Amino acid sequence: MRLSLRLGSSGVLRAFPVKTSKNYRWLRGIHRYWILQAEIVWLLLFIAAFALAPTLALFDAEHLVGWTFGGLLVASFLAAVIQHFFFYRAIRCPKCGYNPTRHKDGTNLPRKTALKRLAEMDSCPSCKAHRDV
Repeated sequence: MRLSLRLGSSGVLRAFPVKTSKNYRWLRGIHRYWILQAEIVWLLLFIAAFALAPTLALFDAEHLVGWTFGGLLVASFLAAVIQHFFFYRAIRCPKCGYNPTRHKDGTNLPRKTALKRLAEMDSCPSCKAHRDV
């Protein structure tokens, strides 16, 4: 735990705890951090679709523009669906099966809430198992 030295209300120098980012330590420990990094794949495919289509048109390859644009958009959509599936289904405690990205009733948490929860986790909240289980 990091401490910050500040003057307290009585004028005495006191140490206060500083909240630091956990940097997805539990997620890295169970070897599922790649799921967060996989999100970039669909984004790159989406950007490539819009960048490659005009480029092909400039180089007199109009017959490839439609297929390339459509193929990259479909691949981008499929990559996004697969990443969404892994984010909400594959992140589980290897010991007890607890899934921190879902509510107890089985519905998905909002993405920001799930990412915040994952970033702060150091162990499984259900069974208290630490990483590298």
